[in-house]
Amino acid sequence: MKSKRKNLLLLIAFTVVFSMAGFLTFAEGPDEEFQTIKVGVLPYFDYQPFVGAHEIGLDRELGLDLELIPFPNENSGVRALVTGSIDVCEGSVDVVPNIIPQTPELRVFLNICQFKGFQVIGREGKVKVFDDILREKGGDFDAAVKAVYSQLDGKTFTINKTSYEGTVSSMLENADLTLDDVTILDFADDAKAAAAFLRGEGDFYVGSLPQQVRMLKEPGFVAVSGNETIGPGGLWFSNAFAMEDFVNENKDVILKLAAIHYRIIRYMHEKPDLILPAMVDFLNKSAATNMTVAEAKNLMEKFIDFFTLESSKTSVYGGSKSPTYWKTSVDYYIKQNEDMGKLSPGAVKAGSFVIQEKIFNELLKDRELIDWINKPL
Repeated sequence: MKSKRKNLLLLIAFTVVFSMAGFLTFAEGPDEEFQTIKVGVLPYFDYQPFVGAHEIGLDRELGLDLELIPFPNENSGVRALVTGSIDVCEGSVDVVPNIIPQTPELRVFLNICQFKGFQVIGREGKVKVFDDILREKGGDFDAAVKAVYSQLDGKTFTINKTSYEGTVSSMLENADLTLDDVTILDFADDAKAAAAFLRGEGDFYVGSLPQQVRMLKEPGFVAVSGNETIGPGGLWFSNAFAMEDFVNENKDVILKLAAIHYRIIRYMHEKPDLILPAMVDFLNKSAATNMTVAEAKNLMEKFIDFFTLESSKTSVYGGSKSPTYWKTSVDYYIKQNEDMGKLSPGAVKAGSFVIQEKIFNELLKDRELIDWINKPL
């Protein structure tokens, strides 16, 4: 009897030990399975989606652990990529052409959003806005573009000429107009131009995003048109980069990062209050700003287009027929830099460093990741 009791106690003891061992292994296992990816994050709201994804654990759902490191600009991020200090950095694809001659291994693998801060601000009741004209034209984009910018003929612009005359010129070209067809009130800086416009000077204002946001909070001002309606010069994208070796050796990671991006974009549109506070908090700490969640929502509504997986198919990856096709923008900035003597003609081709459309198409074929992106939030 004593022997049976002793054996029973030993069995219980071994069971407890093995159970504890299993528990300890399970507790430690997840950390061992995560692959740390160091991501350089720029100090603008455009670049905060991965912050939101990390906050709610989307990265860990796919076996990654995003280590988010603030960087002030693209150049510092690219330098860190080259030295191997980080795996991914963020920035605009439109600044990359000038970087490629020195860093030909750089690859742009993800479109994060389209910045839509290139707008002309007008006075409410004095001008028709693009969306209204587009409806009047039955959805004819080209006709609506010409009509909206025809309204600028003979009008007065309140701007800082050095910074924004080129943008005004690009707008006017859409209506077969030139700078000779308008009057420019030139101010020493953008803030002074904005203040003058707020006081009632001029018919239109073109300037910085902070001033635009400020104006559109006031009664009597409207965003008339801009961005892709301007033409290639009005397109500006925010993206993610990695080095060629990292992409080739970690294709599964690149596809997972793309999937994480498109799932967090769903949260931003469908459940913004769940993740925007963390994104705004990270931004405020890294950029020494004081943005609010309400201001972030305003940026999403009016100034930054975070394309969903579905909308990306017909916009940024919609081909030459799409006014927001990524290659239209990159080709424009390559040509601009060639004309300015910053690049030798033909030295840089968009297809040599932008792989984001290829990655996007590969993602669409990955049924498991697509199902994960689209599963209920």
